[in-house]
Amino acid sequence: MLFGVFGAPSPLSYWAFGAVRTVVDLCFPRHSVLAATGLTQVREALAQSGDDPMIVYSDSPEIELVEAFASAGAPYLICLEAPLEVLGFCMAERAIQPIDALRLTTLTMSTLRDLALSPKARILRRAPDLKTSDCIIQICSAFGLASDAAIAREALRRFAALTDVSDPLIEDLLVKFHAPAKPLGAYSASLASGAAPAWVVQTANDYLPVTTGEAVSAISWPQEAFLDPRAKDNAINPLQELIGPSRLLLYGPYLNLPRGTWFGTVDMEVVDGRWNALSVDVTLQGQSVSTAQFDLPDRGRFQFVMKFEIAEPRDFIEMRVTLLKGAIEGKIAIRSVRMERAAPN
Repeated sequence: MLFGVFGAPSPLSYWAFGAVRTVVDLCFPRHSVLAATGLTQVREALAQSGDDPMIVYSDSPEIELVEAFASAGAPYLICLEAPLEVLGFCMAERAIQPIDALRLTTLTMSTLRDLALSPKARILRRAPDLKTSDCIIQICSAFGLASDAAIAREALRRFAALTDVSDPLIEDLLVKFHAPAKPLGAYSASLASGAAPAWVVQTANDYLPVTTGEAVSAISWPQEAFLDPRAKDNAINPLQELIGPSRLLLYGPYLNLPRGTWFGTVDMEVVDGRWNALSVDVTLQGQSVSTAQFDLPDRGRFQFVMKFEIAEPRDFIEMRVTLLKGAIEGKIAIRSVRMERAAPN
C-alpha cells in the first residue's frame, strides 16, 4: 500500500507529513517512509519493503511519479500554500537568497501543478480557522480511512496533548510547536518590506493559479531576471554595449515552468545595431529545445517568439542570447520575456 504526501516547502507541508505518519502508524505499525523525486526510487523501495505500507513525500516530484499518483489511483494528499508564502518561507527559514528562493518556488509549483489539478487530488490548505480534527478527517478520507472514527480520535488526542485545548487550531500547532513557522500571511508580508526585489515577488506570484485549481497560462520575466557574463556580479545593465568580439550577451534565468507547450515572446531594443546578428537558444537542463538566428535592425524595439515543449517540469529553463559578429558600436537591451502556455487540445 502506498500513501503520497506532496507539498511545497512550508510549515503546513511539514506538519501534514507528520500528521500522515501519525495516522498511518495507528493503522499500520509496520510501515516505511521515503523522501523521493522519481518513480524509480519508489519502485526500488517498494520492492524492499515487501507488504508493508509506505509513505512517499516529495516537494518536487518528477513527472513519472506525478503521473503514477495522478492516474494509477494511489491515494495522495497535496498541501498548497500561496507562492509568496513559499518564497518568504524559503528566504527566512532556509536562509537562501531571493533569486535562489524564487528558483525553488518555481520548481516546486511547476512540478506540483499536475497533481493539484487532478480530480483525484485531496488538497489541504492553511487557514486561520482550520482545526486539527478537520485536518485529520481530511487525511483519513484521502487515504480511505474515513470510516475508522477510533483512529481519528486517537490521532486528535495525540496532537491535543501538545496543548490544553481539546481540538487545537492548526495555526497554533504550526507557530508554537512546529518551529520554524510564522503566522499565516507573515511570510508574504515580509516581502512587502523590500526583503526581495519587486520582480522576484511578481514572478513568484504568477504561479498563484497552481494553488487555486487553475492552469498557469502566463509568466513574465523582466530584464532583471537575466544575467550579463561580463558585468560585475553578472547584474544586467539596462543597455548593454555591443562593442567587442562576438560573444554571449546574456543568459538565464534558470526558472521552471509547468508541463505543456510554451511560447516565449522576447521583447528587445537595439541602438546602432547595423550589420550584426543574434543567435537565441532556449535550453532545458542544458539541452537545446528551440533556436533562432536573425539580423539586427539598425535601431528600435523588436520582438520574436520562441516555441518549445516542457515535458519534465523539473528541467530549468535557460535562454542564451549571442552576438554573432564583432561590433565597433551599438547597444542592446532585453526588455522582457513573456511566457504563454498554449491551451491543451
